[in-house]
Amino acid sequence: MAIVRNAKKKDFDYYLTNLDWGDGSPIERDEKLFTRNYVFEHNYDKPGFYSIKGLVFKFERVTVNASPPENLDMTLDYEDRTTTYSDNHPAAGETKRYVRSKENITQLSSSLSDIMPSAGVFRFKIDESYRGTNPVHIGTTEYISENNLPPSWVNTVVAPIEKRDEGRLPGIEIPIRIRQDISNIDRIYYSLEINLANPNGEDNPSQYVFLEESYPIKIDSVDDDDEPTSTSADTETKFQTVKYIMGVGGNSTGANRDGDVKNGGWQKITGNIFVQEPENYIDSNGNDTSNLPNQIYGSKITVYPRYPYHTPQDENITAFIGIRNLVIKTPNTENIIRPVEWQRFYSNIMVNPRDDYQSPLYELNDFAMIGGVSEKSSHFKTLTSLAAFDLNDKEYKNNSLVSSYNPYDFISIYDTMVKYNSDYYNEVLDPYTNPIHEDYAPYWRDDNGEIKSLFDKKKIHNGFVDTNYHGVLEDTEITDIDVSTTKVHKGVIPLWKQIGVQEENNIPNEQIYWKNIIPKDYKLTDRGGFSKEPLEDPTKGSITPRIPRLVWIIDEENDQNWNGDYYWPNLPKMTRGGVFAESVDLDQYGDGIITSDNPIDETLFNLVFDVDDVEELLDTTTNYNIEYRVDGILDLDENNRVDILTNDISDTLENDINKQAF
Repeated sequence: MAIVRNAKKKDFDYYLTNLDWGDGSPIERDEKLFTRNYVFEHNYDKPGFYSIKGLVFKFERVTVNASPPENLDMTLDYEDRTTTYSDNHPAAGETKRYVRSKENITQLSSSLSDIMPSAGVFRFKIDESYRGTNPVHIGTTEYISENNLPPSWVNTVVAPIEKRDEGRLPGIEIPIRIRQDISNIDRIYYSLEINLANPNGEDNPSQYVFLEESYPIKIDSVDDDDEPTSTSADTETKFQTVKYIMGVGGNSTGANRDGDVKNGGWQKITGNIFVQEPENYIDSNGNDTSNLPNQIYGSKITVYPRYPYHTPQDENITAFIGIRNLVIKTPNTENIIRPVEWQRFYSNIMVNPRDDYQSPLYELNDFAMIGGVSEKSSHFKTLTSLAAFDLNDKEYKNNSLVSSYNPYDFISIYDTMVKYNSDYYNEVLDPYTNPIHEDYAPYWRDDNGEIKSLFDKKKIHNGFVDTNYHGVLEDTEITDIDVSTTKVHKGVIPLWKQIGVQEENNIPNEQIYWKNIIPKDYKLTDRGGFSKEPLEDPTKGSITPRIPRLVWIIDEENDQNWNGDYYWPNLPKMTRGGVFAESVDLDQYGDGIITSDNPIDETLFNLVFDVDDVEELLDTTTNYNIEYRVDGILDLDENNRVDILTNDISDTLENDINKQAF
């Protein structure tokens, strides 16, 4: 005869610890509850290939209810109660409505009999938020109907939310009057369904605060032997965890809310409140609490609209918060089970560079460079050292770098080397030049050179290295350059248009044609109306002979046009005294885009130098971000990652034309 064993369901929680992100940051040795909804966050300073390692373990703890069991019908275990607000409450003397369990805590589970409820409160309670002044009660069929709430709200805990312009916001508070210690009651598990509305419409959604709070214990008085005689919750050193939950659908008083909104607007929320040790075990009164049996005096969960404008803004509208299926659990202090079951894990990821990442290497492919780079630079010479490249023999001496560097770095090192000179290609790049297709299907090129894959598999990665850009930095070095304008335009823009002269100046047969410019050896005197005549000898009759002198005679009546029928530059007439009769009209020479800081429609890139510092250079088209680069020494940082450890002195912009290079 077969023996039938009773099946016993156990709750298992999985935790992570000793989390190593693989970038040299400190190992995270705290315990993290691992669930499907948990999001791990970490900031990497550099892109790269990383192996995340850690320890995952199963933490089994049989839990028992510290509250009535979860139930859609809250009337089974809860009842409405009333009391009078205390004198220090804004609604002092008025009637207060709240909900409490029908049985006290010690009656809910025998395994909790050794847990001391805080402040003498023995019944589980659902109340208004602190000084919220809103009633909390069980929604009867009559109440739900009167307030036009959907049927799913019947027999749930309901709290009306009205407009609040200032002061504390209305909501629901769930006190958890259980003292916690590290050895036994080290966490509190909760689960509930909550209904939160958008009373101001879908276009103005309401956000709700879901607040977890735990209060360390505080010693209020001691006896003659310094033994504590009175303790309370230390509200000045409380621990808080805040979540934000968005309302769902329209207002809760929609008659068709159950059908129009997913799950009728009910959202399930679960979590754990863990014991946290007070800092130095010194409470806000200055007393040492390290010898007390409990570290946490009590906890609570509070839900309320985040801001006053998240409550109904129409004074005639009321929204409601609903709660059902509430359950609070704690570990079973009579039968603790901690199986030792663990396993190490690792996971490989690749972190791509962010948009503003400034690489120490030339990783970007689509960029514009003013000036260039040289193999004589410190950047290249130290790059060859990292790549184990012999400059004399022009070959790589050690390909073991593949295993010693972060894969992202050695790919970038070799790729930058071959950008400096296409002859420096290293075969270790071969696997990274090919695209990757779905299911790693083999690729091939058709007659047109287009990359295809067998079985028509989709391309999922273009490959890390684009060979089309190899050699792009060759012969880019220039010296003694004075850059005043740098622009890139779409299409072909005629030079006369770039100069900015009028269209009438672009007729070749006309004298005012913009190319009708005087020869470079012309002088101001190569114009009509300019002549030389002998200067009368002022020393006539002198014994000492004088050298004959000539003087320029300027005819003010002459049109003073350029000899040879040239037109440009078009200058004013000169007086007999040798000065211009009027100011030179500079506008006639154009206001074009060559020297203008203002881009036109055809301008794709317009670099402006009207700044004091090179690092302030910008593209006025806003199409591109300017990345300022200077020569520097490459080396490995403390995490064995490639970095520029030393930069040359930054360049400066000389705006004084008399001090510029040309």
